[in-house]
Amino acid sequence: MQNLSAFPSPLIGPLIGTNFSSSTQKVDKSVRSIANDYDVSAITERQKTLLSKELFDCDAINAIEHAILSLPHRQIEAALSKSGDANASFNLLDFYRQKVAVNSRFTNLSPAKTIDEKFLFIMTDLDKYHRQ
Repeated sequence: MQNLSAFPSPLIGPLIGTNFSSSTQKVDKSVRSIANDYDVSAITERQKTLLSKELFDCDAINAIEHAILSLPHRQIEAALSKSGDANASFNLLDFYRQKVAVNSRFTNLSPAKTIDEKFLFIMTDLDKYHRQ
């Protein structure tokens, strides 16, 4: 797992890669703008889907990551357990913190693990900019 606090710039690391056509400055400006509209510490499934679309539109995530982030995980969990409110807000930042913490025990470099780390990186920035 990458040490996210070791990056000197908020956009070095998993957010910017060789498959992105946008510049670091463009993505940073877009993420800052998007952060005004979303509180990732209290977000609904609908808001998460809209957030995913905006991140995709500004080239912060690719199409596969957009599909993954758009998946309604709370609705699936609620349907399986037949409990809980699928429209309730949840903490997306904590969700990815927990996933990355669990994944850190594994040494493989699976695409899913890499995507979770990228999402944590993005959610951390979104939360930081939203609170400013």
